Amino acid sequence: MGNIRNNKFLLFYGKYKLAINLFVIACLFLIHCFWGNMMYIAYPIVLLMVLLDNTRNGLTYVVFCAPFCKMNIYMSLTLYCVVAIAYLVKFYIILYFKDKTKPNILLLVMMGLFFVYALMPFGPYRGNLWAKVATLFMLFCVMGMVIKRPNIVRLSFNFRIIAIAILVCCLFSATYYISPYLQGDWIFAYAGERARYQALLGHPNTLAIFCEIIMSVLGYLIISKRAKWFDWVLLLSLTGVGIFTLSKTFLMLSIFIWLVIFIWLFTQNFLKTFVATCIVATIVVIVGCCFPHFVQIFINRFIGGFADCKTFADFMNIVTTYRYDLWVEYLTYFASNPFVLIFGAGLGAYPLSTLSSHNLIISGVYNLGIVGMILLTIVIVLMIREFLRNEDRRPSKAIWLPIVVLSLICMIEDLFFYIAV
Repeated sequence: MGNIRNNKFLLFYGKYKLAINLFVIACLFLIHCFWGNMMYIAYPIVLLMVLLDNTRNGLTYVVFCAPFCKMNIYMSLTLYCVVAIAYLVKFYIILYFKDKTKPNILLLVMMGLFFVYALMPFGPYRGNLWAKVATLFMLFCVMGMVIKRPNIVRLSFNFRIIAIAILVCCLFSATYYISPYLQGDWIFAYAGERARYQALLGHPNTLAIFCEIIMSVLGYLIISKRAKWFDWVLLLSLTGVGIFTLSKTFLMLSIFIWLVIFIWLFTQNFLKTFVATCIVATIVVIVGCCFPHFVQIFINRFIGGFADCKTFADFMNIVTTYRYDLWVEYLTYFASNPFVLIFGAGLGAYPLSTLSSHNLIISGVYNLGIVGMILLTIVIVLMIREFLRNEDRRPSKAIWLPIVVLSLICMIEDLFFYIAV
């Protein structure tokens, strides 16, 4: 009798192993909200899951843990990096030694040239030099995974998983008011008197960027007719979460994403989309009337500053959250320092005025120069070309939605070029 029950459990576990293991990971992070030392148990368990399970499930575990890697600003991130590196090592050992996959020699040579150039002493070496090098190397490794084994990466599936993980992260942040451990952390950041929601991710903009990218991918799935009903639920949920970050960038990009989706829906079924739009607009108006205080907060945050605009610079600063002045400062610096413009100040260089440019291209040129950015572009182009060689891997035209959104994010954030260490 006991053997029969054990067999039924094993069959059940085998069928729903991924979901059960993700639930276990989620429970460990929930315990972490009340007992900070739980991360020393949680991440080793995730590491075992990554190493013992197949590569498809292993990647999903790594993806699911991403929104929780800042629960402890240093240790959680360090332990998460150990898990991610262990997975990458396992993946490439299987790829090159077990499956005997032949590497792209030209791509490896260009990557080698890029990293040799990045480590050249054009500027002062700092601790964040190695953090940036490691981040770029891991980025290349992840892109290589997408190229070599897209069936293992399962981009659509794993983007849904990280969307669920973000919602779980937001749910766990609600324990702030009863958690003795989270009382030492801020679930909200403050812009003046305005509280900006950041969940457990350490910064409102980080949460906003997660939401923006995932929403664009969900939009891609909807337009390419690959979406399920729960993709709409995730899209609506992330929109709600992102709004409370009070990020101007999120507001603009979310409007853009929804506008693209609505235009596509109108071309598919005008009447149903029109009715649905009217219902949504009515709900928004009713909510605004019921909570006028929140409406005033959003008006002050996103619109109020325009009344004080006197010059084009004032307008651009309000639109870009005062990034425009940073861009002008860096461009002026390039004009007076042509050596930095061509070769860069060094990957470990200090930012100007203690602030980064908040622009991926400008920060890239400041760190690597035009020469380094050309090498980086060549590496990325070679990767994309190798990926598109297979006709089955070519996405629909809807892929332009996440591409445009990511490009706009790169215009106002440094991403991996600004790492404070």
